[in-house]
Amino acid sequence: MTDTLHIRIVGSAGQISLTRADALNALTREMIRQIRRAIASFNENPQIDVILLDAEGDRAFCAGGDLSSIYRAGKTGNFSAGQDFWAEEYRMNLEIATSRKPVVSFMHGFVMGGGIGLGCHAALRIAAPDAVFAVSQVKVGLAPDAGASFLLALSPGRMGEYLGATGRRFGAADAVWLGFADRVIARADWPRLKALLSGGAGLDAIPEGIEGASGLSMIAPAVDAQFGGESLADIWRALLKDTTPFGHDCRELLGKVSPLAASAAIEMLHRLGEGWPMDRALGLEYRFAYRAQENGDLLEGIRAVIIDKDQSPKWRHDGPDTVAAVETARMLMPLGPAEWRAE
Repeated sequence: MTDTLHIRIVGSAGQISLTRADALNALTREMIRQIRRAIASFNENPQIDVILLDAEGDRAFCAGGDLSSIYRAGKTGNFSAGQDFWAEEYRMNLEIATSRKPVVSFMHGFVMGGGIGLGCHAALRIAAPDAVFAVSQVKVGLAPDAGASFLLALSPGRMGEYLGATGRRFGAADAVWLGFADRVIARADWPRLKALLSGGAGLDAIPEGIEGASGLSMIAPAVDAQFGGESLADIWRALLKDTTPFGHDCRELLGKVSPLAASAAIEMLHRLGEGWPMDRALGLEYRFAYRAQENGDLLEGIRAVIIDKDQSPKWRHDGPDTVAAVETARMLMPLGPAEWRAE
């Protein structure tokens, strides 16, 4: 056990618990390395049938990656610190999704940014009723990453574009409806479920859980009508004509995020559709992340949201309709020798 992770074997389960509760279980590169090693070890251990992934503390399963260290390095011109972090994080995301031993994630509190990449690619994804999800990267100048674009592309209708571009939060019932989670089960029941799994029970022993109505499903017709444009600028122009509360809320949300990152989110999802495998989605995400410090808004976004916390970032573009298509395309161009690879 370390200050950030508790990795152990309980019966026939390998268990990984995030223990950095005071930092909302934000991921460091060393945590990612340890999680990868643990998954590899569990997969090779004949004693283990299932891998359990959870977190300590009441506030968060994982609120994302530890961006402060990336900011400090990036401000000195060291962009490789962030690039190496994302390369390894994305490999972890893929390893969770493709693990030979099924991974079961138990998600509570904040599940945001890289937290979605950690918990939402598991074979069975259990959310507490209090879980709050968000593909929130655009709020700091990063496009959806950690495999979020893969999940967004599979979401109903134009929900992927809506959530990826606005960074809007959504609840546990929404996560099930979207395909980000499989069950909503009260945290009080989790010890019993973990005991079942570590005692040799299969995933089919897990109950269906709590049924709840998805608020996002209620606004799906409006989302489909307004987020079907070819570009962020098209979507913005449509929203300017929308005098409903939904239109007002969308304009407010888009007014706070990085226009370049939101534009890339739309373009990425249009490229992905529903047919791309997860590794190709991760490769596309990495192209944007690789360039985001030097050529995007990421460092300014981290400064405004995490470092100075003034919530007043000075983005490179004045608004959602000012990002040229060529600028978005440039952020998603192949990286040549630096292209992300699963190995």
